[in-house]
This record gives sequence, structure tokens and C-alpha cells, in this order.
Amino acid sequence: MNKKEILLVTALSLGLFSVKAADEVIFEDANFSKDGWNDFKDIGDGWEVRSRDFGELVQGVVQEVSIEGSGGIFLSSKNDSFVSIFRADGTIYAIRRRNGDQSLVGQVEVDGKVDLRVGFDGAFFIYEYRNKDKWIRLCKSDIVGLVSYKCGISTDRSAEGMGNYRLIKLESLEGARFGYTDTPKIPGTPWVVHDPFRPQPHQIDPGTISPRDNPGTPPSDAIVLFDGSNLDAWENSKGGTPKWVLGDGYFECRKKSGTIRSKQKF
Repeated sequence: MNKKEILLVTALSLGLFSVKAADEVIFEDANFSKDGWNDFKDIGDGWEVRSRDFGELVQGVVQEVSIEGSGGIFLSSKNDSFVSIFRADGTIYAIRRRNGDQSLVGQVEVDGKVDLRVGFDGAFFIYEYRNKDKWIRLCKSDIVGLVSYKCGISTDRSAEGMGNYRLIKLESLEGARFGYTDTPKIPGTPWVVHDPFRPQPHQIDPGTISPRDNPGTPPSDAIVLFDGSNLDAWENSKGGTPKWVLGDGYFECRKKSGTIRSKQKF
């Protein structure tokens, strides 16, 4: 094998190890000519809004758009609540409005073509922009309600200078930890308040309820001593096989059955 072949094999091997899961594109419209927009509104001063149903918030789902002039994207819920990132007169603004109470959560001056992003990372709304090659986190804010949302664009020139709209699920945002590292330390522990690196509890499946004729399932962390079919988890007082009688989904003590106890100690 010559040097050229060795370099080629090495490059292919590195490529296999560097592959990451692909992002899932849920909806895209490069020039706003496709179907999929449920609503259109003229909101005054030359600005208009196009929207589509988003559904419930899902971790890692964001919407992106490219802007050359003014315009932006938003997520809106009922009760006059929304979040938005947009640019006007060369300044990018991040806005949060809940039940009519509006606040500016971030802003930055950026010229030229930019990409904007707003979405949900599992704990907060995130607001990001990209001027060249790297996405920059402008800010984040708490959510405005666990309700159904609409997503869409707002523009002052009928989407002129705006394109490459995507609603996408980002693999990089799934399973991320959220918290703070600049908060006070919790006394007696190595962790700070809201520490994102603090050990997380295991997620427990609560199981299902048990109607009379349809037994449910136990919680995922439960120790099942009797499932209605056997006495394998039980023994008599001497450690032998118990003499209790097994019925259809139950067991009972009868005359001279002796005592019974679980094999596992608690």
C-alpha cells in the first residue's frame, strides 16, 4: 500500500468516527411560495405576518430564517403571548411578551445578511443569530406557557430579502443540561445553585393503573414481589418453598401452611 492509499484509508476512517446524527427537517420553504402557511395578517406600518401551526413545544425544535433587510420569526401562544427574534434598522431584537406584558430580553447590532433562530431547548426559549459561520446565543428566556403554539415570520416588505425558512429538530439540543454556574454554592455540597453538572435523578416510569379486570404495570423502579403468577420471591420461615396456596392472581394461607416471608430483605 502506497502513501496515497494510506492517507485515503485514514481519511475514510476519521470520517466514520466523526459522523453525527442528522438534524430532522420538519418543514422548509426557501422562498415562501409553498403551501403550509395557515394564516396571513397585515399588522400595520407595512409589516405582515405569516404563520403555521407548531403544536406543543418539543425539546430541540427551532425555526430558522435568513434575513437581508428587516424581518424575523416568532412563536406565539394564546392569551397575547409570544417570543420573537427580528432585525429592524440593523439591530437584532429578542422580545418576550406574556399576557400583554412585553420585555426586551436581548439586542445586538449586526449588518449584512444574518440567519435568525428561535426555539425550545427543553427548559427555555433560545434566541440565536449567525452572521458568518457560527451561531451565537443572544439570550434565553423562560417559556410563556405549555400550550399549543403557532410559528412564523414577520416582515416589512412581503418577505423580500427573506428566505431559507426551516422548522427543524436539532440533534445538538436534545438531552442538553440546563442551569447556571455563576450562582452561590450550596452549603455542605460541591454544587452551586441550579448547577447543570449536579447528578440528575433517574427518570421513573410511573406505570399504569390497575382496573379490576385488567392489571396495570408497576413503576419502573418497583420491586415486584408478586405478579399473580408465582411465589418465586417468597420462602417459608426456614428458607424453603412456602406452602401457601397460589390462586388465580392471589395466594392465601390455609391450615398448616406455616409462615411466609419475602426472600429479599428490606
